[in-house]
Amino acid sequence: MKTHYSLLYSILGLFLFENNANAQPSQRFEYSQPAMGTVLSLILYASDSATAKKAASEAFIRVQHLNQVFSDYIPNSELNRLCQKSGEKTPVQISDELFEVLLQANTISKQTKGSFDVTIGAYTKIWRQAKKTGKFPSKKQLMAAKKTTGYKRLLLNKDNKTALLKKKGTQLDLGGIAKGYTADAVLLILKQYGIKQALVDFGGDIAISNPPPNQDGWNIEVSYTDHTGKKISDIISLSNSAIATSGNLYQKVIIDGKTYSHIINPYTGIGITGNIQISVIAPNATLADSFASSFSILSKRKIEKLLLKNKGVHVFSVETKGNSTDLWHSAYFN
Repeated sequence: MKTHYSLLYSILGLFLFENNANAQPSQRFEYSQPAMGTVLSLILYASDSATAKKAASEAFIRVQHLNQVFSDYIPNSELNRLCQKSGEKTPVQISDELFEVLLQANTISKQTKGSFDVTIGAYTKIWRQAKKTGKFPSKKQLMAAKKTTGYKRLLLNKDNKTALLKKKGTQLDLGGIAKGYTADAVLLILKQYGIKQALVDFGGDIAISNPPPNQDGWNIEVSYTDHTGKKISDIISLSNSAIATSGNLYQKVIIDGKTYSHIINPYTGIGITGNIQISVIAPNATLADSFASSFSILSKRKIEKLLLKNKGVHVFSVETKGNSTDLWHSAYFN
């Protein structure tokens, strides 16, 4: 991964820029479509419009298929069908895609000691209701959900690709990993059509392959608003990598004057509080997505330990507290 920047700020908004003055041996195309509750945008270089259009069409079809696998909103999704069998003793045969996502999720859960946990679905449903009613979840609701939560309740068998949810009532929520995985899957589809210069922006989960023609990387503006309301921005250049941003800027609920993020702390079952923004660069969007969610919960010391074990992962954090803006980043961002 090649980078050119001196970033002294945190990352919050992601905006795409590109120098169009350079010579282009291939043509630039853009496509966009609503997907998974957000917008999927593609920027790619192809030899002709027919190839580009076909590749983009196949990519969007792939995304629709994966939504049917991963969504916890679609009643008959593969994910929900698995959850309906929670508590049963017989393992469930699942698709390659669902197995791969759950396997990667469990790996990250083990690394983060449960700060990333896809078995928090019961908590997720409680907080969706709280967002509608404006009422804080009851202690009874939170205690009931806690009994069904814990990544160790999910058992996976690599030999026959089966999954078993040990506790009846356990619900899965792939919101912290599915979009990243899908962004990576889109890059693979484009590559099958010979498109090796592409950027996939999945609502802030960005997967990137080779740079545009005659460029060192894809230029991405990263910005945030500090405690004074001032917007601060910089540009980073990335290729063959991914970046994801997580926090409570847009998806949040305010109850009795207190802000709770859509990011739920698996240890407490409560949405994180405070104005925090975490951005993660990683070798792929699956990792960037899941680590961005996990790092929003972990302390600086614990994040630093994880970075030592994941050499390709880099983090930038900003937190506004009253009259101050606290910035922290790994050495990669110096």
